[in-house]
Amino acid sequence: MIEKKLPLDDLPPALETVLGYWRGLGGAALQCGWSDFHLDQLPPASLPTTLVVDVMPNARDNVYRFWGTGLTWIHGVDLTSRTTAELPPPELAEVVIASHATTADDGVASASIFGFERFGGFDHMHSVLRLPLSNDGETVNQIVVVIDLTNEGRAEIKRQQLESPG
Repeated sequence: MIEKKLPLDDLPPALETVLGYWRGLGGAALQCGWSDFHLDQLPPASLPTTLVVDVMPNARDNVYRFWGTGLTWIHGVDLTSRTTAELPPPELAEVVIASHATTADDGVASASIFGFERFGGFDHMHSVLRLPLSNDGETVNQIVVVIDLTNEGRAEIKRQQLESPG
């Protein structure tokens, strides 16, 4: 797995839309809490690869409040109400835990591009946008994470879904 930081000015269009929505709610000033942020306002195609994390004092204990259905397909497990430390494989969990800790500590939006080489030689890349939410304007209580797959990534998932039994 390779991670490269992605400037917020260089987001793919779907993530630009999500960032604009969050900023419009005062997110950049930590003036947007979970009760203000409505997932149904996000581009519908992004919901399957969206997650929301409840932030705990130890980032390993963060709990997935919302886990999109596409993420269940990708990771083979529904992590709704489970901790970030339970994300497979453990190496990915450590990267996710660190990124959530940074977002909670810094209280600012961030984005990355991740690249994965999967068995069979498929190279998968996707962009990730992390948005902090705060109930009091100071403490990050939730993090909304929206993952934008490349066209190739979406096509590979669709191909696997079509090939899987049942």
